[in-house]
Amino acid sequence: MGLGVSSAQTPRAVGLAAAAAGVTLLLRSSKAARSLEPEGVQSLQPEPTISKSMAPEDFFAFFLAKLPELLLAARGMDNDEELLEALQDLEGRISNLLWRGQRAEPLSSVGEWLADKSSGGRRPWREVLAITSHREVLVKKIKLCFDAKWEDVEERFKKGGG
Repeated sequence: MGLGVSSAQTPRAVGLAAAAAGVTLLLRSSKAARSLEPEGVQSLQPEPTISKSMAPEDFFAFFLAKLPELLLAARGMDNDEELLEALQDLEGRISNLLWRGQRAEPLSSVGEWLADKSSGGRRPWREVLAITSHREVLVKKIKLCFDAKWEDVEERFKKGGG
């Protein structure tokens, strides 16, 4: 199918890619809706609830939804250019649906880890990122998303070795 997965994994990959596209549309529409709200009025949109029994695509969506907040928190961190650069690089690539689809697994892993460390997004990101070991793990997880092995898997699949 070209997404770098075996035929047994194809429905999951398609589901993750569809979820990613849906989240992108949701984020765009929610940003537009918030821009119409009067200043000082909180959005009526509910925050996503996270549980340990969630499917990988839910953690994927959680991460995509929280990326702007993470970037804002990272910009406020002193002396952690590596984290900020990793998040900015990810933000620059995440709009590419093929790239994002190839990396559904590691992006879901990042979302699951963040959901755990932030109590499902209820803990402030600055508080989560204030812990040095959390920043280090997050950078490693983000860098894994850029690993060329995700393209290699697709190439092997195309050549029939998948």
